[in-house]
Amino acid sequence: MLGVILCILAINSVYLLLLTHPLDVLRIGSDSLRSRLYWVYTASISFRGIGWNTHAKNIPAPPAQNRIDFVLSTVLRAVRQLVLFDAAQLYVCYNPVCAVNGPASVSITSQGYLLRCASIVAWGAMTYSSLNVVHSLFAVVDVALGLSEVSSWPQSFGRWKDSYTLRKFWGRIWHQLLRQVKPLMACTGQSITTLFYIASQLHCEVRCKITRLRVRIAGLFIRPALRCILSGAVHVGGDTRLNAKQTGFSWPFFILQAMAITFKDAVIGLARRVGFTKATPLTRLVGYLWVWSWFYASYPAWIDGQIAAGFGNMQVPPFSPIMAAIGLVGRLTGSDQVGSVLPHRNSSAVL
Repeated sequence: MLGVILCILAINSVYLLLLTHPLDVLRIGSDSLRSRLYWVYTASISFRGIGWNTHAKNIPAPPAQNRIDFVLSTVLRAVRQLVLFDAAQLYVCYNPVCAVNGPASVSITSQGYLLRCASIVAWGAMTYSSLNVVHSLFAVVDVALGLSEVSSWPQSFGRWKDSYTLRKFWGRIWHQLLRQVKPLMACTGQSITTLFYIASQLHCEVRCKITRLRVRIAGLFIRPALRCILSGAVHVGGDTRLNAKQTGFSWPFFILQAMAITFKDAVIGLARRVGFTKATPLTRLVGYLWVWSWFYASYPAWIDGQIAAGFGNMQVPPFSPIMAAIGLVGRLTGSDQVGSVLPHRNSSAVL
C-alpha cells in the first residue's frame, strides 16, 4: 500500500506544481494566517478537494453529526473495518493457494466457484477496509483536535447501491481518492480530442468537420481509459514495492476495465435507442449481475499476479483481533481445541 500512496502523492504533486497555479486557482476559506496554514496542510492530501472551490462531484454527503458524536461513531467504524481487514487477511494467510509464490504459484480459479468468490471478496475487502481505517483515524484526530470540521470528512468510498455499472463503480465508489486528479485526466483528454480535430482539418481527404457532439463522444471514451491508465500507474508503485522484478503486472487489469466500460457504455447507448431510457429495478439487477460477473472473470488474474509476486505469502499479523478473541474463548472455557479452529499456515487444508 505504501507504494500506491507514494504514487498518488506524486501524481497529485504533478497536478499542483505543473498543471495548475495553486495560489491563483485554489481557494479555501479566508486569507487569514490560520486559513493559509490549513491550506498548506490540506493541499497535498485532500485528493477530492473537499472544502475547496475545486470540490469534486458525486462525493458522499458529509455526516450530520456534532463533533463528539462524529468522533465516537468514527472510532466504532474504524473498529468494524479493522475486524473486516483482519478476517480478510486471515483468509489470505490460511489459504494454501496464496502461500506459494513465483513460477510455482497456482491460480485461485483452481479452488472452484465458492472459494474463487471468497478470494475475490477477501482481496477487495483488504483494500477497502484498510483505506477506511486510515481515513477514519485521520478523521478522528483532525476533528477531535479541532483542526477541521465534521463536514470535511465524508466517507472515503461511495454508496454500494450505485455499483450497477462499471463506470459508476470505479468513478463514484472505488476511485473517490483519485477524484482530485480529475483535472489531469480532463486536460489530457481534451488535448487528445483537440489533436483529432486539428488532424481532421489538415488532412486533405477529411472533409467532414468534427462537431461538438463527436468531440464529446471522443472524450467519453478517452476519459475512462485515462482514468484506468492513471489507476494502473498508481498501482505500478505497489507492484514495485511488492516485487521490483514483476513491476507492471497490474496494468492489464486496469486496461481491461477501460475496455469493459466502453463496451458497457455502447450497450447502454443501444438500449436507450430502442426505448430503455430510464433505470428500473430490473435493469439495475442486470447491471449488478454484469458488474459481479465481470469482476469474477477479470479480478482473479490480478490476484494471481499479486500472489506470484509474493503478496499472499504473508505471516499471520502479530495482533489479530479475531485470533485474540478465539484465544480468549479458549482460556475462558479451558479448552485447547478452540485455538485449533484455523489450520496451520502451511497446511494443505482450505479455509
